[in-house]
Amino acid sequence: MRNGQYMTALAAILACAWSLAGCGREFVVTVPDQVAQVGGKANVVIRLERYEFASLKMTVEGAPMRVQVGDRLECGAYTDELGFTGWLSESGFGEGTGVPVPDKAGKYVLNVSLQDDMGDEAHAEAPVYVWPREEKLTAVDLDALPDAGDAAAPLAKAAVDEIAKTSHVVYLTQTDVEDKPAARSKVAACGYPDGPVFTWRRRYRHFVRTGKYRRPRIVDESRLVMNLWYLRGLFPDLKAGVCIDVAAAREFENSGIRPVLVGPAEATGIKATRRVDWLDLMQKGTGQ
Repeated sequence: MRNGQYMTALAAILACAWSLAGCGREFVVTVPDQVAQVGGKANVVIRLERYEFASLKMTVEGAPMRVQVGDRLECGAYTDELGFTGWLSESGFGEGTGVPVPDKAGKYVLNVSLQDDMGDEAHAEAPVYVWPREEKLTAVDLDALPDAGDAAAPLAKAAVDEIAKTSHVVYLTQTDVEDKPAARSKVAACGYPDGPVFTWRRRYRHFVRTGKYRRPRIVDESRLVMNLWYLRGLFPDLKAGVCIDVAAAREFENSGIRPVLVGPAEATGIKATRRVDWLDLMQKGTGQ
């Protein structure tokens, strides 16, 4: 095939791909699970992207996003050049001072919506867990828990059930926030106690268009990743973190949370509470 014919064919293929992708108007809204103090405000960060061509996602700048928890005050802000916007009560990022939550403890829904100037819409939801500041929390590495059907799953469930009798459980996973349904389905499938699922120990890479010519480039971001120091500041009685590997134990320790290491992993240089297995954890608890 001659160069001219090749370029013509390539242009036709790209045009077809653009058409199939809906001209890039399919939005993807990423919003993590939320946690807040009773009567306080949730620190909400969301990201907006859209598909350009078949599977390439690009961030969306200047989009008007609205968020609301229950019947509380609706908040609005525009996305930045990386597709992010947020409502943070203790940071200069975003607009406003957090998203108001109800003054009664419970599980609520954060509604996120977009309607841009072209009439395109996008919607997303995330659970919001509202607890009193003084209540106890225990962090559990969700990736350490056995999957449904694993022989160890019933004992692991029993151990986490015991923890949940005296503490709220927050789950941590390296699963991408966009794959949150998969992480939450593990909690449900195994019957583990309900609780927020946060991403930790990872960074995101995504495409953005910046500069005079709007050229695409890859950017590292971590604004959708839970900061354990922030979580501890919100709920000071978060003092134990259950895990099975040294990397997770070290992350807990570096965040001021005592690791509870289940299983035989070596933990040289880490001050961890040891539990032989899930049965041992069920019987002895976290020692918190």
